[in-house]
Amino acid sequence: MRCPVAYLITFTTYGTWLHGDSRGSVDKQHNRYGDDLVALDAAREKKERIALENQPVVLSPEQDEQGTMMAFGQSPNANTQSPERK
Repeated sequence: MRCPVAYLITFTTYGTWLHGDSRGSVDKQHNRYGDDLVALDAAREKKERIALENQPVVLSPEQDEQGTMMAFGQSPNANTQSPERK
């Protein structure tokens, strides 16, 4: 058996990709390889949005870049210079 050369790790943040969204999603009934995705369903998406206990979490471009750098084993602050000490 060959070992994987790389891994693809993807994620979404809280409340930004709900079931019924036009992009499709996976739920308990649609979760096997090759299954159809959850279909577009505006009523379901609205119901899930109302049920959120907190505001959706949207990453800033800086947070997104920091997460990418960390995934590649780089320090997120590697490209920034620290202030000089007096």
